[in-house]
Amino acid sequence: MVIVAITVALASLAYSQVHFSVGQRPVYSYSSYSVFGEPSILHLQLNSSAPSQLKELRLDGASSLTGVLVVTSSGYSSLQSLCSATATSFFSVNTTAGVLRVLTDGQAWIDGSEASSAQVGAGTHEVIIAGGSQCTLTLPGGATAAYPSPSISTIPRVGESELSATVLVPFETSGHRITAVYDGGIEVVDF
Repeated sequence: MVIVAITVALASLAYSQVHFSVGQRPVYSYSSYSVFGEPSILHLQLNSSAPSQLKELRLDGASSLTGVLVVTSSGYSSLQSLCSATATSFFSVNTTAGVLRVLTDGQAWIDGSEASSAQVGAGTHEVIIAGGSQCTLTLPGGATAAYPSPSISTIPRVGESELSATVLVPFETSGHRITAVYDGGIEVVDF
């Protein structure tokens, strides 16, 4: 009897964050933790049991399909710019290896670390800009990137994999919903 109870408890713990997509084959799960500060950042690890491509990220009523995601004290929306003096924007940069620079009159984070420049590997890197009325992104090699461009993705994420994605979401209040839309289903996270 005791062995059965322990097994059920462990299974419940291991699968407490696994969500099945209705009518789809892949199983999606997530884990998250928050780093509180200015702004607070939700670190979200999305996982898929089968190869899937993250196609869209929705935060409450805002969608990465309509522009660069931003958060203010009023909630989430999107802009046609990489930064705003009254909001915190977050997006991804696809780049080669080298130094990635964010020149802004606000605060900048690269892959979750507060920094205006960072040595990065080739791949996808998330940039967060808080309260920047001006911003310039300089890629390794010296080219600048603006929105829209092939180097900028409105789906904020660190790294790129068919089985997992790390998303850093700045937030000012709780009570929000993230919907990750994949080519094989969806994952919904309330925070």
